[in-house]
Amino acid sequence: MDSVFKKDIKVYFIGIGGIGMSALAAYLKDQGFRVFGSDRAYNVNCEKLALKGVKVYKTHSEKNLKDVDVVIVNSAINDDNVELAYAKKNKLPIFTRAELLKLISDRFRTTIGIAGSHGKTTMTSLVSHILYLSDKKFTSFIGGNDKKLGNYFNRGEEILVSEVCEFKKNIDYFSPSIGVVLNVDNDHLDSYDGLDQLKSAFLSYLDRSVCPVVNADDKTLSSYPKSVTFAITDKSAEYVSKESFFGKTASFTLLKNGKTFLRIKSKLEGKHNVYNILAAVAVSDTLGINKRIIKRAVASFDGVKRRNEFLGTINGAKCYGDYAHHPREIEAYINALNVKNSNRVYFVFQPHTYSRTRILFNEFVVVLSRLKNLYLYRTYSAREEVDEKYSAKALAKAVSGSEYYDSFDELMNNLKKRVKKGDKVCFVGAGDVYDLAVEQIEKGL
Repeated sequence: MDSVFKKDIKVYFIGIGGIGMSALAAYLKDQGFRVFGSDRAYNVNCEKLALKGVKVYKTHSEKNLKDVDVVIVNSAINDDNVELAYAKKNKLPIFTRAELLKLISDRFRTTIGIAGSHGKTTMTSLVSHILYLSDKKFTSFIGGNDKKLGNYFNRGEEILVSEVCEFKKNIDYFSPSIGVVLNVDNDHLDSYDGLDQLKSAFLSYLDRSVCPVVNADDKTLSSYPKSVTFAITDKSAEYVSKESFFGKTASFTLLKNGKTFLRIKSKLEGKHNVYNILAAVAVSDTLGINKRIIKRAVASFDGVKRRNEFLGTINGAKCYGDYAHHPREIEAYINALNVKNSNRVYFVFQPHTYSRTRILFNEFVVVLSRLKNLYLYRTYSAREEVDEKYSAKALAKAVSGSEYYDSFDELMNNLKKRVKKGDKVCFVGAGDVYDLAVEQIEKGL
Protein backbone atom coordinates (compact mmCIF):
# COMPACT_ATOMS: atom_id res chain seq x y z
CA MET A 1 0.00 0.00 0.00
CA ASP A 2 2.79 2.41 0.87
CA SER A 3 4.12 2.11 -2.69
CA VAL A 4 0.76 3.36 -4.02
CA PHE A 5 -0.31 5.79 -1.30
CA LYS A 6 2.24 8.21 0.09
CA LYS A 7 1.17 9.88 3.30
CA ASP A 8 1.47 13.44 2.02
CA ILE A 9 -1.20 12.85 -0.63
CA LYS A 10 -4.84 13.92 -0.47
CA VAL A 11 -7.26 10.97 -0.52
CA TYR A 12 -10.89 11.71 -1.38
CA PHE A 13 -13.84 9.35 -0.65
CA ILE A 14 -17.01 9.64 -2.75
CA GLY A 15 -19.81 8.39 -0.48
CA ILE A 16 -17.68 8.64 2.66
CA GLY A 17 -20.64 8.21 5.02
CA GLY A 18 -21.21 4.58 4.08
CA ILE A 19 -20.54 2.03 6.81
CA GLY A 20 -17.63 0.45 4.92
CA MET A 21 -16.26 3.63 3.37
CA SER A 22 -16.20 5.55 6.65
CA ALA A 23 -14.23 2.73 8.32
CA LEU A 24 -11.57 2.78 5.60
CA ALA A 25 -11.43 6.58 5.71
CA ALA A 26 -10.89 6.45 9.49
CA TYR A 27 -8.09 3.92 9.03
CA LEU A 28 -6.26 6.09 6.47
CA LYS A 29 -6.67 9.11 8.75
CA ASP A 30 -5.16 7.13 11.64
CA GLN A 31 -2.24 6.21 9.38
CA GLY A 32 -1.47 9.88 8.76
CA PHE A 33 -3.05 10.42 5.35
CA ARG A 34 -4.89 13.62 4.44
CA VAL A 35 -8.49 12.41 4.13
CA PHE A 36 -11.49 14.20 2.64
CA GLY A 37 -14.83 13.10 1.26
CA SER A 38 -18.45 13.82 0.50
CA ASP A 39 -21.87 12.36 1.13
CA ARG A 40 -25.33 13.73 0.47
CA ALA A 41 -26.55 12.00 3.64
CA TYR A 42 -24.52 13.61 6.41
CA ASN A 43 -24.91 10.89 9.04
CA VAL A 44 -23.34 9.76 12.30
CA ASN A 45 -20.43 8.18 10.40
CA CYS A 46 -19.66 11.57 8.87
CA GLU A 47 -19.85 13.18 12.29
CA LYS A 48 -17.35 10.68 13.73
CA LEU A 49 -14.96 11.34 10.85
CA ALA A 50 -15.29 15.08 11.34
CA LEU A 51 -14.25 14.64 14.97
CA LYS A 52 -11.10 12.92 13.66
CA GLY A 53 -10.33 15.98 11.54
CA VAL A 54 -11.69 14.65 8.24
CA LYS A 55 -13.31 17.31 6.04
CA VAL A 56 -16.70 15.99 4.89
CA TYR A 57 -18.67 17.88 2.24
CA LYS A 58 -22.47 17.61 2.31
CA THR A 59 -22.85 17.82 -1.49
CA HIS A 60 -21.11 16.28 -4.48
CA SER A 61 -19.25 18.92 -6.49
CA GLU A 62 -16.25 19.17 -8.80
CA LYS A 63 -14.92 21.92 -6.51
CA ASN A 64 -14.46 19.39 -3.71
CA LEU A 65 -11.79 17.55 -5.69
CA LYS A 66 -9.36 20.46 -5.98
CA ASP A 67 -5.78 19.21 -5.50
CA VAL A 68 -6.98 15.64 -4.85
CA ASP A 69 -4.39 12.92 -5.57
CA VAL A 70 -6.40 9.70 -5.19
CA VAL A 71 -10.15 9.01 -5.31
CA ILE A 72 -11.92 6.14 -3.51
CA VAL A 73 -15.40 5.31 -4.75
CA ASN A 74 -18.16 3.22 -3.24
CA SER A 75 -19.43 0.43 -5.53
CA ALA A 76 -22.95 1.84 -5.22
CA ILE A 77 -21.95 5.20 -6.76
CA ASN A 78 -23.27 5.57 -10.30
CA ASP A 79 -21.00 6.47 -13.22
CA ASP A 80 -22.86 9.75 -13.77
CA ASN A 81 -21.89 11.03 -10.32
CA VAL A 82 -20.41 14.50 -10.86
CA GLU A 83 -17.32 13.85 -8.73
CA LEU A 84 -16.59 10.46 -10.29
CA ALA A 85 -17.06 11.91 -13.77
CA TYR A 86 -14.62 14.72 -12.90
CA ALA A 87 -12.06 12.26 -11.55
CA LYS A 88 -12.24 10.18 -14.73
CA LYS A 89 -12.06 13.24 -16.97
CA ASN A 90 -8.95 14.48 -15.17
CA LYS A 91 -7.41 10.99 -15.07
CA LEU A 92 -7.12 10.89 -11.29
CA PRO A 93 -6.21 7.48 -9.80
CA ILE A 94 -9.51 5.83 -8.82
CA PHE A 95 -9.86 2.86 -6.48
CA THR A 96 -13.01 1.06 -5.41
CA ARG A 97 -13.62 0.33 -1.74
CA ALA A 98 -12.75 -3.33 -2.40
CA GLU A 99 -9.47 -2.40 -4.08
CA LEU A 100 -8.48 -0.19 -1.16
CA LEU A 101 -9.35 -2.96 1.31
CA LYS A 102 -7.08 -5.29 -0.67
CA LEU A 103 -4.19 -2.80 -0.48
CA ILE A 104 -4.72 -2.36 3.26
CA SER A 105 -4.88 -6.11 3.84
CA ASP A 106 -1.40 -6.51 2.32
CA ARG A 107 0.00 -4.73 5.40
CA PHE A 108 -1.20 -7.44 7.80
CA ARG A 109 0.45 -10.73 8.72
CA THR A 110 -2.89 -12.53 9.14
CA THR A 111 -6.13 -11.61 7.38
CA ILE A 112 -9.57 -12.95 8.25
CA GLY A 113 -12.24 -12.44 5.59
CA ILE A 114 -15.84 -13.19 6.50
CA ALA A 115 -18.12 -13.78 3.53
CA GLY A 116 -21.56 -15.24 2.92
CA SER A 117 -25.03 -14.10 1.95
CA HIS A 118 -26.24 -13.69 5.56
CA GLY A 119 -24.66 -13.14 8.98
CA LYS A 120 -21.40 -11.45 7.97
CA THR A 121 -21.76 -8.43 10.21
CA THR A 122 -22.67 -10.33 13.37
CA MET A 123 -19.86 -12.83 12.88
CA THR A 124 -17.27 -10.14 12.06
CA SER A 125 -18.34 -8.28 15.17
CA LEU A 126 -18.17 -11.40 17.33
CA VAL A 127 -14.70 -12.38 16.08
CA SER A 128 -13.58 -8.80 16.78
CA HIS A 129 -14.96 -9.06 20.31
CA ILE A 130 -13.02 -12.29 20.89
CA LEU A 131 -9.81 -10.71 19.56
CA TYR A 132 -10.44 -7.68 21.78
CA LEU A 133 -10.71 -9.77 24.97
CA SER A 134 -7.66 -11.82 23.99
CA ASP A 135 -5.56 -8.63 23.77
CA LYS A 136 -4.57 -9.31 20.15
CA LYS A 137 -3.17 -6.50 18.01
CA PHE A 138 -5.86 -6.32 15.36
CA THR A 139 -7.88 -4.03 13.13
CA SER A 140 -11.54 -4.59 12.30
CA PHE A 141 -13.72 -3.31 9.48
CA ILE A 142 -17.30 -4.17 10.46
CA GLY A 143 -20.24 -3.74 8.08
CA GLY A 144 -22.45 -2.45 10.88
CA ASN A 145 -22.07 -0.84 14.27
CA ASP A 146 -20.84 -3.15 16.99
CA LYS A 147 -22.28 -1.84 20.26
CA LYS A 148 -18.78 -1.65 21.77
CA LEU A 149 -16.33 -1.30 18.88
CA GLY A 150 -18.37 0.58 16.27
CA ASN A 151 -17.73 -0.12 12.59
CA TYR A 152 -13.96 0.30 12.86
CA PHE A 153 -11.46 -0.60 15.55
CA ASN A 154 -7.68 -0.38 15.38
CA ARG A 155 -5.29 -1.85 17.94
CA GLY A 156 -2.48 -2.89 15.65
CA GLU A 157 -1.61 -4.56 12.37
CA GLU A 158 -1.00 -8.19 13.22
CA ILE A 159 -4.53 -9.38 12.38
CA LEU A 160 -7.09 -7.85 10.04
CA VAL A 161 -10.71 -8.98 10.29
CA SER A 162 -13.15 -7.72 7.71
CA GLU A 163 -16.42 -8.48 6.02
CA VAL A 164 -16.02 -9.47 2.39
CA CYS A 165 -19.10 -8.59 0.36
CA GLU A 166 -20.10 -10.22 -2.92
CA PHE A 167 -21.91 -7.11 -4.26
CA LYS A 168 -20.42 -5.94 -7.59
CA LYS A 169 -18.04 -8.92 -7.31
CA ASN A 170 -16.04 -7.17 -4.58
CA ILE A 171 -15.25 -10.61 -3.14
CA ASP A 172 -12.90 -11.24 -6.10
CA TYR A 173 -10.32 -8.83 -4.67
CA PHE A 174 -9.76 -10.54 -1.33
CA SER A 175 -7.44 -13.50 -0.68
CA PRO A 176 -7.38 -14.05 3.10
CA SER A 177 -5.33 -16.19 5.44
CA ILE A 178 -8.59 -17.45 6.93
CA GLY A 179 -11.56 -17.26 4.57
CA VAL A 180 -15.03 -17.89 5.98
CA VAL A 181 -18.20 -18.50 3.99
CA LEU A 182 -21.24 -18.69 6.25
CA ASN A 183 -23.78 -19.60 3.56
CA VAL A 184 -24.64 -19.05 -0.10
CA ASP A 185 -28.03 -17.66 -1.11
CA ASN A 186 -29.62 -15.87 -4.07
CA ASP A 187 -28.80 -12.29 -3.10
CA HIS A 188 -27.03 -9.58 -5.15
CA LEU A 189 -27.94 -11.43 -8.34
CA ASP A 190 -28.07 -8.06 -10.09
CA SER A 191 -24.24 -8.27 -9.98
CA TYR A 192 -24.02 -11.80 -11.45
CA ASP A 193 -25.19 -13.80 -14.45
CA GLY A 194 -27.27 -16.15 -12.38
CA LEU A 195 -26.91 -18.15 -9.18
CA ASP A 196 -24.24 -20.47 -10.57
CA GLN A 197 -21.88 -17.55 -11.17
CA LEU A 198 -22.52 -16.27 -7.65
CA LYS A 199 -21.72 -19.71 -6.24
CA SER A 200 -18.52 -19.80 -8.26
CA ALA A 201 -17.47 -16.44 -6.78
CA PHE A 202 -17.77 -17.83 -3.25
CA LEU A 203 -15.97 -21.06 -4.13
CA SER A 204 -13.15 -19.19 -5.88
CA TYR A 205 -12.78 -17.06 -2.76
CA LEU A 206 -12.36 -20.21 -0.69
CA ASP A 207 -9.81 -21.53 -3.20
CA ARG A 208 -7.73 -18.36 -2.64
CA SER A 209 -7.93 -18.70 1.16
CA VAL A 210 -5.01 -20.33 2.97
CA CYS A 211 -7.44 -21.79 5.51
CA PRO A 212 -11.06 -22.07 4.27
CA VAL A 213 -13.80 -22.24 6.91
CA VAL A 214 -17.22 -23.37 5.69
CA ASN A 215 -20.73 -24.21 6.83
CA ALA A 216 -21.09 -27.95 6.23
CA ASP A 217 -24.90 -27.67 6.38
CA ASP A 218 -24.98 -25.39 3.32
CA LYS A 219 -25.71 -27.22 0.04
CA THR A 220 -23.15 -25.24 -1.94
CA LEU A 221 -20.42 -25.60 0.69
CA SER A 222 -21.03 -29.07 2.16
CA SER A 223 -18.61 -30.88 -0.18
CA TYR A 224 -15.89 -28.22 -0.25
CA PRO A 225 -12.59 -30.11 0.31
CA LYS A 226 -9.78 -29.54 2.81
CA SER A 227 -11.56 -27.01 4.98
CA VAL A 228 -12.39 -26.30 8.60
CA THR A 229 -16.11 -27.10 8.93
CA PHE A 230 -18.90 -26.12 11.31
CA ALA A 231 -22.50 -27.30 11.41
CA ILE A 232 -25.66 -27.94 13.38
CA THR A 233 -27.04 -30.85 11.34
CA ASP A 234 -23.92 -32.45 9.83
CA LYS A 235 -22.42 -34.25 12.82
CA SER A 236 -19.25 -35.08 10.87
CA ALA A 237 -18.21 -31.43 10.85
CA GLU A 238 -15.23 -30.37 12.97
CA TYR A 239 -17.24 -27.90 15.11
CA VAL A 240 -20.81 -28.99 15.89
CA SER A 241 -23.55 -27.76 18.21
CA LYS A 242 -25.31 -30.29 20.44
CA GLU A 243 -28.33 -29.91 22.71
CA SER A 244 -29.02 -26.49 21.24
CA PHE A 245 -31.62 -24.03 22.52
CA PHE A 246 -32.63 -21.27 20.08
CA GLY A 247 -34.96 -19.13 22.20
CA LYS A 248 -34.43 -15.59 23.44
CA THR A 249 -30.83 -16.60 24.04
CA ALA A 250 -28.71 -19.28 22.38
CA SER A 251 -27.10 -22.02 24.45
CA PHE A 252 -25.55 -25.30 23.41
CA THR A 253 -22.69 -27.73 23.88
CA LEU A 254 -20.03 -27.24 21.23
CA LEU A 255 -18.23 -30.37 20.09
CA LYS A 256 -14.84 -30.37 18.39
CA ASN A 257 -14.10 -33.52 16.44
CA GLY A 258 -16.88 -35.29 18.32
CA LYS A 259 -15.67 -34.35 21.82
CA THR A 260 -17.02 -31.69 24.16
CA PHE A 261 -15.06 -28.46 23.64
CA LEU A 262 -17.17 -25.69 25.19
CA ARG A 263 -20.53 -25.08 26.79
CA ILE A 264 -21.80 -21.97 25.02
CA LYS A 265 -24.18 -19.36 26.42
CA SER A 266 -24.93 -16.29 24.32
CA LYS A 267 -27.22 -13.27 24.35
CA LEU A 268 -27.86 -13.79 20.63
CA GLU A 269 -31.22 -15.13 19.50
CA GLY A 270 -32.17 -17.72 16.93
CA LYS A 271 -30.75 -20.70 15.07
CA HIS A 272 -29.03 -18.47 12.50
CA ASN A 273 -26.87 -17.00 15.28
CA VAL A 274 -25.78 -20.47 16.39
CA TYR A 275 -24.10 -20.77 12.97
CA ASN A 276 -22.43 -17.38 13.51
CA ILE A 277 -21.14 -18.47 16.91
CA LEU A 278 -19.88 -21.82 15.58
CA ALA A 279 -18.00 -20.07 12.79
CA ALA A 280 -16.50 -17.49 15.16
CA VAL A 281 -15.31 -20.23 17.53
CA ALA A 282 -13.80 -22.16 14.60
CA VAL A 283 -11.84 -19.09 13.50
CA SER A 284 -10.72 -18.20 17.03
CA ASP A 285 -9.63 -21.74 17.82
CA THR A 286 -7.72 -21.87 14.53
CA LEU A 287 -5.89 -18.72 15.66
CA GLY A 288 -4.96 -20.49 18.91
CA ILE A 289 -7.02 -18.30 21.24
CA ASN A 290 -7.60 -19.81 24.68
CA LYS A 291 -11.04 -21.45 24.81
CA ARG A 292 -11.84 -19.86 28.18
CA ILE A 293 -11.44 -16.43 26.56
CA ILE A 294 -13.60 -17.54 23.63
CA LYS A 295 -16.34 -18.71 26.00
CA ARG A 296 -16.25 -15.47 28.00
CA ALA A 297 -16.28 -13.32 24.85
CA VAL A 298 -19.26 -15.15 23.37
CA ALA A 299 -21.19 -14.88 26.64
CA SER A 300 -20.56 -11.14 27.01
CA PHE A 301 -21.12 -10.18 23.35
CA ASP A 302 -23.98 -7.69 23.10
CA GLY A 303 -24.36 -7.84 19.34
CA VAL A 304 -24.69 -5.25 16.61
CA LYS A 305 -27.04 -2.34 16.21
CA ARG A 306 -30.03 -3.01 13.92
CA ARG A 307 -30.01 -6.70 14.84
CA ASN A 308 -33.22 -7.01 16.87
CA GLU A 309 -32.15 -3.83 18.66
CA PHE A 310 -34.51 -2.45 21.28
CA LEU A 311 -35.52 1.08 20.26
CA GLY A 312 -38.03 2.13 22.89
CA THR A 313 -41.79 1.94 23.25
CA ILE A 314 -45.02 3.13 21.64
CA ASN A 315 -47.99 3.10 24.03
CA GLY A 316 -46.02 0.61 26.12
CA ALA A 317 -45.44 -1.71 23.14
CA LYS A 318 -41.76 -2.63 22.81
CA CYS A 319 -40.16 -1.60 19.51
CA TYR A 320 -37.20 -3.26 17.79
CA GLY A 321 -35.13 -2.53 14.70
CA ASP A 322 -33.58 -5.17 12.44
CA TYR A 323 -31.53 -5.03 9.24
CA ALA A 324 -33.13 -8.10 7.58
CA HIS A 325 -33.82 -7.35 3.91
CA HIS A 326 -33.72 -10.76 2.20
CA PRO A 327 -36.57 -13.31 2.49
CA ARG A 328 -34.27 -15.78 4.25
CA GLU A 329 -33.18 -13.15 6.77
CA ILE A 330 -36.78 -12.10 7.41
CA GLU A 331 -37.76 -15.73 7.92
CA ALA A 332 -34.90 -16.24 10.39
CA TYR A 333 -35.90 -13.07 12.25
CA ILE A 334 -39.56 -14.11 12.47
CA ASN A 335 -38.53 -17.54 13.77
CA ALA A 336 -36.26 -15.95 16.37
CA LEU A 337 -39.06 -13.71 17.70
CA ASN A 338 -40.36 -16.73 19.61
CA VAL A 339 -43.75 -15.15 20.48
CA LYS A 340 -46.76 -17.09 21.71
CA ASN A 341 -49.38 -14.86 20.08
CA SER A 342 -48.56 -13.66 16.56
CA ASN A 343 -51.50 -11.24 16.71
CA ARG A 344 -49.47 -9.16 19.16
CA VAL A 345 -46.61 -8.59 16.65
CA TYR A 346 -46.69 -5.58 14.30
CA PHE A 347 -44.19 -5.82 11.45
CA VAL A 348 -43.05 -2.76 9.47
CA PHE A 349 -40.99 -3.76 6.43
CA GLN A 350 -39.21 -1.52 3.94
CA PRO A 351 -37.92 -3.33 0.81
CA HIS A 352 -34.35 -2.45 -0.16
CA THR A 353 -33.92 -1.90 -3.93
CA TYR A 354 -36.35 -2.73 -6.72
CA SER A 355 -33.98 -5.27 -8.28
CA ARG A 356 -33.90 -7.41 -5.12
CA THR A 357 -37.70 -7.28 -4.90
CA ARG A 358 -37.99 -8.21 -8.60
CA ILE A 359 -35.63 -11.19 -8.34
CA LEU A 360 -37.10 -12.48 -5.06
CA PHE A 361 -40.69 -11.26 -5.38
CA ASN A 362 -42.41 -14.62 -4.85
CA GLU A 363 -40.13 -15.47 -1.91
CA PHE A 364 -40.95 -12.13 -0.27
CA VAL A 365 -44.68 -12.81 -0.70
CA VAL A 366 -44.40 -16.25 0.92
CA VAL A 367 -42.48 -15.14 4.01
CA LEU A 368 -44.37 -11.87 4.53
CA SER A 369 -47.71 -13.72 4.26
CA ARG A 370 -46.85 -15.37 7.59
CA LEU A 371 -47.40 -12.07 9.39
CA LYS A 372 -50.75 -11.02 10.85
CA ASN A 373 -50.06 -7.26 11.13
CA LEU A 374 -47.87 -6.22 8.18
CA TYR A 375 -47.13 -2.64 7.20
CA LEU A 376 -45.11 -2.01 4.05
CA TYR A 377 -43.25 1.27 3.74
CA ARG A 378 -42.09 2.66 0.41
CA THR A 379 -39.07 1.02 -1.20
CA TYR A 380 -35.61 2.32 -0.37
CA SER A 381 -34.29 2.68 -3.92
CA ALA A 382 -30.62 3.20 -2.98
CA ARG A 383 -28.80 3.26 -6.31
CA GLU A 384 -31.78 2.41 -8.54
CA GLU A 385 -34.49 4.06 -10.62
CA VAL A 386 -38.11 3.65 -9.51
CA ASP A 387 -39.81 0.46 -10.73
CA GLU A 388 -43.45 0.47 -9.63
CA LYS A 389 -43.98 -3.10 -10.83
CA TYR A 390 -41.62 -4.33 -8.10
CA SER A 391 -42.19 -1.74 -5.41
CA ALA A 392 -43.34 -2.00 -1.81
CA LYS A 393 -46.79 -1.05 -3.04
CA ALA A 394 -46.77 -3.99 -5.44
CA LEU A 395 -45.74 -6.29 -2.60
CA ALA A 396 -48.61 -4.99 -0.46
CA LYS A 397 -51.08 -5.85 -3.21
CA ALA A 398 -49.67 -9.38 -3.38
CA VAL A 399 -49.71 -10.00 0.39
CA SER A 400 -53.27 -10.35 1.62
CA GLY A 401 -54.16 -8.21 4.61
CA SER A 402 -51.06 -6.00 4.47
CA GLU A 403 -51.12 -2.20 4.39
CA TYR A 404 -48.93 0.11 2.29
CA TYR A 405 -47.76 3.57 3.37
CA ASP A 406 -45.97 6.19 1.36
CA SER A 407 -45.82 8.48 4.40
CA PHE A 408 -43.93 7.29 7.47
CA ASP A 409 -45.76 9.83 9.65
CA GLU A 410 -49.09 8.34 8.58
CA LEU A 411 -47.78 4.82 9.23
CA MET A 412 -46.70 5.76 12.75
CA ASN A 413 -49.97 7.54 13.49
CA ASN A 414 -51.93 4.41 12.59
CA LEU A 415 -49.57 2.22 14.61
CA LYS A 416 -50.08 4.42 17.65
CA LYS A 417 -53.85 3.96 17.38
CA ARG A 418 -53.53 0.16 17.41
CA VAL A 419 -50.62 -0.99 19.55
CA LYS A 420 -50.67 -1.32 23.32
CA LYS A 421 -48.57 -2.66 26.16
CA GLY A 422 -47.65 -6.29 25.57
CA ASP A 423 -47.43 -5.87 21.80
CA LYS A 424 -44.16 -6.02 19.85
CA VAL A 425 -43.35 -3.69 16.94
CA CYS A 426 -40.56 -4.61 14.51
CA PHE A 427 -39.08 -2.09 12.07
CA VAL A 428 -37.28 -4.18 9.47
CA GLY A 429 -35.15 -3.38 6.42
CA ALA A 430 -31.77 -2.07 5.27
CA GLY A 431 -32.99 1.39 4.24
CA ASP A 432 -33.95 4.45 6.27
CA VAL A 433 -36.85 2.80 8.12
CA TYR A 434 -34.59 2.35 11.17
CA ASP A 435 -33.58 6.02 11.37
CA LEU A 436 -37.17 7.17 10.83
CA ALA A 437 -38.43 4.85 13.56
CA VAL A 438 -35.74 5.94 16.02
CA GLU A 439 -36.51 9.60 15.35
CA GLN A 440 -40.25 9.15 15.94
CA ILE A 441 -39.86 6.93 19.01
CA GLU A 442 -37.41 9.37 20.60
CA LYS A 443 -39.97 12.13 20.10
CA GLY A 444 -42.43 10.03 22.05
CA LEU A 445 -44.79 9.62 19.08
